[in-house]
Amino acid sequence: MQFLRNNAYWMLSIVIVIGIGSIIAMHRVQQQVSEPEHGMPDVAEQTQETSKRPIRAAPHPTSRKTLKTIGPGHAGHNHPETPPPLPTDALKRREIMIRERVDVGKDIWDWRDDGPHLTVEASQIELEALTDGMTPEDAIDFLEQHGQYNEAILSQVSAHRAFKYLQAIRASWEKVNEYAEKALVENPDNFEAKMKLMLSEKDNAKAAAGYREILAKDPNHVGALLNLGYRTHYDNPESALEHLIKGNKLDPTRGFRAIGLVYERLGNVKTAWLYYRKHLTLWPRDILAGSHLSWIEIGQPKYTPIYLERQPVQSRDEVSMDNGAVIPKEKRTPTVEDMPWFPELPPDETHLSENRPTDVEAARAEFERRQAAAQKEFDAFIKWAESVMHEDFPIDTNDFLTKELAAHLKGGKTEVAPERLVRAFELMERHGRTSGLQRLKDKDPELAAKVVRFHEEKQ
Repeated sequence: MQFLRNNAYWMLSIVIVIGIGSIIAMHRVQQQVSEPEHGMPDVAEQTQETSKRPIRAAPHPTSRKTLKTIGPGHAGHNHPETPPPLPTDALKRREIMIRERVDVGKDIWDWRDDGPHLTVEASQIELEALTDGMTPEDAIDFLEQHGQYNEAILSQVSAHRAFKYLQAIRASWEKVNEYAEKALVENPDNFEAKMKLMLSEKDNAKAAAGYREILAKDPNHVGALLNLGYRTHYDNPESALEHLIKGNKLDPTRGFRAIGLVYERLGNVKTAWLYYRKHLTLWPRDILAGSHLSWIEIGQPKYTPIYLERQPVQSRDEVSMDNGAVIPKEKRTPTVEDMPWFPELPPDETHLSENRPTDVEAARAEFERRQAAAQKEFDAFIKWAESVMHEDFPIDTNDFLTKELAAHLKGGKTEVAPERLVRAFELMERHGRTSGLQRLKDKDPELAAKVVRFHEEKQ
């Protein structure tokens, strides 16, 4: 007890130091976790998702967790490098010149909404000190290389160069947009500045119009193609897909997530799943793609297929018959069209024959049958994908489709677009290899020939 009393202050000091150290360590960890990831493949894909449905949290990870987990080291996953520090001599010159040329007691800081900035006078002194007689072009290159913001340099170079500089040093978006607008006045065909402004545009219609203006002058502008596709993917998925596929062909490393969103909106969840997976091989931390993929895997896609919304809606009060007669609401029997369909069913399979059931029970039974069949097929597709992702699973190495699936899932070079690959799988799954291959020859003879040729070469 005497020992504890004599050393109480020392022990208390140690506890306080340890506590402060723990708090600092936790704060640093939180900063690292909360840091945004830079460098998404498309500027469109940094824009907030425009789904008209409520945003839902991602579901609990399923048993297919291994398919969604990809380790570090993949392309595009690295954070940008930290700019090198300013040279010691430049720092000393800045300190000396500001001390000598600014009046004693005069505040060199201009406090604004986004924080402190050097005054105009101090900013010019800093520029002279740091760049030491360089030309404006060399000076802005030097500042950009070291990630230094200086307001004085902005008026000494073109608006376009100032815009590029502000982007490179990650200045505030307000400042970047200000000089993007100036660059656009300087040159109305400055597509890079226009793309930046369209990225900040919240109105999808206005943004789409801006991208179309760019494409009218440059039909192969990859960024405009991908961004236009992204901005229109929900309301006009068919036209969006054309722009996205063209952009992806021009740059095969971009656009995968947006294409996945389009296919999900079209109701083709297997193709959407495959595009999300391909995107996640490059950007494993993308929450949006991972969330959409997870909801698809549990059979609850976040998007309602657009063809369901386009089905004709009969009047709730009365229904007109072909002969002109009218059936009152209370005597009307609901038809199959009044019921939702499982998203996996493609549009051409939703049109039933003339002998379609007209009573609620039969309609529900037909719906449940198709839903179960579609879910079973999707589960088979995922099982096929799992066999590719896990090398301990036995797979048919003579199967050209399996080889292409592996390339898609592992981010390799592929010969076949995912939508063609999925269609081939569906034909094989529904009709068996022999009959399915024959049907594939009718629908996609080029792919069928590759499947046969690959099999013969491996014999």
